[in-house]
Amino acid sequence: MKKIIVVVRSLDLEKAEESLKGIGVEGITVIKAKGYGECRDFFSKEWVVDNIKIEIVASNDRVERIVETLMETLHTGYSGDGIITVSPLDEFIKIRTKERIR
Repeated sequence: MKKIIVVVRSLDLEKAEESLKGIGVEGITVIKAKGYGECRDFFSKEWVVDNIKIEIVASNDRVERIVETLMETLHTGYSGDGIITVSPLDEFIKIRTKERIR
């Protein structure tokens, strides 16, 4: 299993959600995030940008399709398109059912 983390503009959340639903992703976690990357403006009053962070847990065989779909959906070619990271995930536990997925 892998954990996919996507950080993008808040305005892009709906597009990301729809594209993920379109390929059968059953669940995501969305968190408000603030930060800056390459294009920060230290001279403005608010130099950190409001973004959202999407977390997705997926089986290894689904990761590439999810990443490709998000890149196609969110790419504009302009600064601030966001980032995607993929990390290994050792275990996923559903508290209600006590099911452990490895």
